[in-house]
Parts: sequence; structure tokens; C-alpha cells
Amino acid sequence: MLSLRKIISITVALALWLVTIPLWGAGTDTAPAASPTPAAQPLQPGNLQVAPTRIIFESNPLKRTREVVLINVGDTKATYRLSMVRQRMTETGKIELIEKGQEKADELFADNLVRFSPHQVTLEPRAAQSIRIQLTKPENLADGEYRSHLYLRAVPPEKDEKATSAADTNGGLVVNLVPIFGISIPVIVRQGQLSAKVTLSDLALQLPTDPQQPPMFAVRMNRTGTQSTFGDLTVTYTAAGSKPVLIGQINGIAVYTPNASRLAAIPLGLPKLKGGHFTVRYQQKADDGGVLWAEATLAVP
Repeated sequence: MLSLRKIISITVALALWLVTIPLWGAGTDTAPAASPTPAAQPLQPGNLQVAPTRIIFESNPLKRTREVVLINVGDTKATYRLSMVRQRMTETGKIELIEKGQEKADELFADNLVRFSPHQVTLEPRAAQSIRIQLTKPENLADGEYRSHLYLRAVPPEKDEKATSAADTNGGLVVNLVPIFGISIPVIVRQGQLSAKVTLSDLALQLPTDPQQPPMFAVRMNRTGTQSTFGDLTVTYTAAGSKPVLIGQINGIAVYTPNASRLAAIPLGLPKLKGGHFTVRYQQKADDGGVLWAEATLAVP
């Protein structure tokens, strides 16, 4: 047992959750000043690159297996542990972990409908590993959209015994902070003929009090139906007698079931305003079908 003159080494795990949907006011892509990053691009928390960022099993066509590719883009070997977790989205787009026993009656989960392998991988630098996800839903499954999240958590390296031993001779208290990077991607199972509709409301131009911050365009996405929606939010400005100009965009924004609405704020590269109006569009990606979920306009105040 260590005496009080010895160093107590404490490892604090900092879980950094990253998700495929932007948080309220967290978007950083501004057009045309900066090029938006498509949500189809691999996610990269720490040195882990993951693609695709969403897994969807649909009845038509029914494919019972999917793959997620993990790539270690760092310079050192890394180990990742995989698990299925239940999460919900708040109205502001924040993703929260659902503790056991805290599920709501209108929430449907997919973790009992899929299996995945392997459950842990160790990747050498620049190495890749495929994770196989298999659908195992029963034949009598009720219609609806079921969703859980595949959570990939970095396993911290073993404590450096030499460093600890050297520090022990000095006495005192040392706190070693070991960041644990993690990412969760949605795994969605859709059963039956599902649909969704979206309307946009509460449009507002928000000018910052801090000149270092961009202006924002606020919007509420109102969802009805039996499935979630996913797409890109864009804002264009049309001056009187001129063509529309893209001034803001957030890619890959979802409204998950059972949520009826989600708030979003889009950073703007705002030109000098000369009357006219703003147009905000919520549209599915071309690879997903390109459906225009909703469109609305706001006159320049």
C-alpha cells in the first residue's frame, strides 16, 4: 500500500462523444466563405476514421448485412471497443445516452434486432478493419422505425510505468488525464411502409453582438409521420431583381423519431442586404433520393 509520501496516480477518463448530426448552433460550415463538409465524408474523432456514418436496414430492398470500415489514420497502434447503446435526440439536436430503465413508451430501439462482429479491434497505423452488422429481426416485428447507436470507444494505452516510477521519487499528487475518444453512429431498422413530412417555421435572422461571431439563421423543423428525416439545410439570399446566392449551409442534419421538431441555427456568410428575401431549404441528399423535405422564405427585415 502506498504511503502518503508516495504519488497517487489517477487516470481520469474523458469521454468525448461525437455524432453524425450537428448540435444547435454548433455548425461551422458557412457558404460561400467556407466549403461545407458533406455528411457522407468519413467521421474522424482523434485518429479514427469511420465510414459510412449511418447504417439503415429497410424492407425494400431488404439487405441483411452492412459493413462499417474503421481506419487508424494515426501514427501509433490503437484499440477500439464496440457496443450498442440507446440514445435520444433533444429538440436542440443534442444526443443523450438513455440509461437502462429510462426508455419512453414511444421509443423503438434496434439493438435487439442486429448483431455485429468483432466487438474489439486493434489497428496498426494506417490499417483498416471492417465491422460486419447483421439484421436479425423477427418475422412478426411491428411496423415502425427502430434505432440504436453503434458506439466505438478508444481503449486507453496501459500506464507508462517508467514515467510513474520516476515521478514517485518527488512525492505529491499527480493527475494523469487520459482522453478517451469515442463516436456513435446510428443503426436504423425500418419495418413496413413508413413516411415522413416536414414543415419549417420560426424563421429568424440573428445578428451577433460579438463582431467576431457570424450571423445565424434560426429555423424549426417540424416532423410528422413514422420515420426520421435526414438531409442538408441551406439558406440563400435573393436581393430584389437578382439571382439567389447561397449564404449558409449545414450538411447531414437529422430529425429522429419520435421527435416532432428540431431547432437549428445556420451560420451565414452574410452579404450587404438590399431588400429581397431569404429562402431556407431542407433537402435529402442526392444519393438518398434528393427529396425536398421542406422550403420556406423570410423577407429581409
